[in-house]
Amino acid sequence: AFFTERLTLRLLISHVHNLNQKKKAESQDGQEMVGVVNVNTQPITILSRAFVAARFMCMRDFQMAPNLQVNGVTHDEYILSEVSRQQHFPYVHTHLFYVFLE
Repeated sequence: AFFTERLTLRLLISHVHNLNQKKKAESQDGQEMVGVVNVNTQPITILSRAFVAARFMCMRDFQMAPNLQVNGVTHDEYILSEVSRQQHFPYVHTHLFYVFLE
């Protein structure tokens, strides 16, 4: 309960802080943001970043890392497919990164 409340409070504070800032609605990556919510979150992009981070940690600590398959095909093949670019939804992309990394 403590961690859930802590994360919820942090999310709300970050969201209100970002909403009240007097800067453009786009982040440094060119993402459309409303507070901390990316209105055009592409899950495959977030998954790719998390995979690269996890692969780095595995290679650093164990000198080996598994390959990633998405919907039965390799990660690299899926990234090149048209389907990967069509999937998007509003979401807190930093939260999604942590979920994928775990």
